[in-house]
Amino acid sequence: MLPHSHTSDITEQTPGASIATILSAQTEVPISCDSCGLDTDYRIGFLRKLPTISCQYCADTRRFSELEFDVLGQVLKQMGYFLAR
Repeated sequence: MLPHSHTSDITEQTPGASIATILSAQTEVPISCDSCGLDTDYRIGFLRKLPTISCQYCADTRRFSELEFDVLGQVLKQMGYFLAR
């Protein structure tokens, strides 16, 4: 691992370089219910399994798809976050 001073130098010397935060599998993200529109928080590690998710407010259930997980990863990446693999 590089000392902090070396890490800063590398970032400063690389045009367009940015720093990202790696999110753990325990990080919770809100998922909006298709029926009532309210958010229920789910852990990223749980969503990675592509489970059946259930709204905590109206009890509507549905499968969380691979496409949704990919979109979640892309949105988080645009915000400067990466999902831990």
